[in-house]
Amino acid sequence: MCSSSFSSQNTSTLNVYSIYAWAVISSLSYLLSAVLTINTSKDEIIRFEHVFGSPINNSELRLMLRILYSWYHEMLMISPLNTFNVFYIMIAYQIRCKLKTFPKHFSSRTKLDYDKLLRSYVSIKSLVDELDDEISCLMFGNIVYTSGFIHFILSIDLSTVLRNDYDVVFFWCSLARNLGSYVAATASASLVAKASEEIGNLAQIRAKIDKDAFSLLAQQTFIMISEKEMHFTAWKIVPIKKSFFMATIGVTVTYVLLLDNVESNKF
Repeated sequence: MCSSSFSSQNTSTLNVYSIYAWAVISSLSYLLSAVLTINTSKDEIIRFEHVFGSPINNSELRLMLRILYSWYHEMLMISPLNTFNVFYIMIAYQIRCKLKTFPKHFSSRTKLDYDKLLRSYVSIKSLVDELDDEISCLMFGNIVYTSGFIHFILSIDLSTVLRNDYDVVFFWCSLARNLGSYVAATASASLVAKASEEIGNLAQIRAKIDKDAFSLLAQQTFIMISEKEMHFTAWKIVPIKKSFFMATIGVTVTYVLLLDNVESNKF
């Protein structure tokens, strides 16, 4: 839980249930996509026929190949991405819950134990740095995949892809699932940076009120460390903050338009 108060507990519980609900909904969407892929993988059967060098006329074999392809496509290619997003969201949420305890201390009227706050904050920051070392490259891959998916949507003629009702449902299901997971993951990571920034601001405000000479060193050390914001990154290249999602979407759209203009000018 993020806080011990009743309203905060309700909010925290609601946030946890929201994460669980999204995990269940997005996971169920993969089952739906697997069923839809069975009905939209006719082109893949043609590829199998080219590999075997002869047409596949057995209807049961064609159905089995479609099922195998849908299982491969959803379970081995796409499902790991969804699992990572849920895992990433839960990590960011737990870190944010730990950071949300600091504003409560700074807003209290009691004397602050800056040594204890400093040790707690440094341990959380070290944990974030260690986690980011391990998963930042995976987040970068998630960004690349989502950007490529957006590029595909913007650059291709959808009328050539959406040939029947199964294609339409599969397309919108994939769009909602991919963008929803991406938005949830980046928003969760940006809230960690926001909570860290809030702690730094509150520490500076409280320093103007507290004039305890005995805790001055720990106080100044805490302010100095909190000024260096705590955040997750995309492969240590760029921090994930509030404007990160719109920035990535803007860059992807810009490059799509640029590449389309270059291609059209060739002819």
